[in-house]
Amino acid sequence: DSGLLVKSLNELSRKITQGPNPKFIEDKRGIPCLKTRNINDDEITFEGCNYISESEYKNLERFKILYGDILIAIQGEGSIGKSNIYTKKEKAVFSRPIGLVRVKDSMVDPFYLSAFLRSFYGKRLLERGISGSSGQLVLAVEYIKTIPIPLPNESIQNYIGNKIRKAEELREEAKRLKEEAEEILFNELRIKELEHLLMEQNKKYNWVEETALTERIDAYYYKAKYTILDKFISQFEYVITK
Repeated sequence: DSGLLVKSLNELSRKITQGPNPKFIEDKRGIPCLKTRNINDDEITFEGCNYISESEYKNLERFKILYGDILIAIQGEGSIGKSNIYTKKEKAVFSRPIGLVRVKDSMVDPFYLSAFLRSFYGKRLLERGISGSSGQLVLAVEYIKTIPIPLPNESIQNYIGNKIRKAEELREEAKRLKEEAEEILFNELRIKELEHLLMEQNKKYNWVEETALTERIDAYYYKAKYTILDKFISQFEYVITK
């Protein structure tokens, strides 16, 4: 007996529900609709997600994802049972193979809960609810509601939760700095200009100046995309060492 208070996830939550079957659009400027591949142990991403229109988003009021919501993959072999907490600012919804848990903040720190569900014990509790045959595995929302959650005192929950919050903040800052560094690099090396030159090149043959020949005499080495790259790089006043 650890002396910890234990409550079911349903007792701690304002909402536990499964996603809808939205009408998707091809336009990637639409609003993200998450699927199971977007839920990972380390973060929730938009990579490879589907998109919906603004009007569909309004129709799916019940399925809008809020900051602090916990998403759980409830279908899909290889993804089922994975969970994470939503910390992004972007508007988004979730699809049928995903379950959403929205907790009562007064009863549990959502970041603590997310950490618990991703722990060894939390994962085993989620896995225990999986049923069905291979290719049609399901983690029922009704089972998720019954999962027992141990509740340390508020200060311990907040301590754990704050560590997760800080990690998410640092992750976002790291992404921002990476994107900033890539933009500076691309501008410095005029990458967009190079991409434009390569896109314009559609000939099936290429002429090479005699001075550009090396010990390589095969045609592959002198494809247009490579000779264009050579000429482009030669514009820079950099010393290239071998």
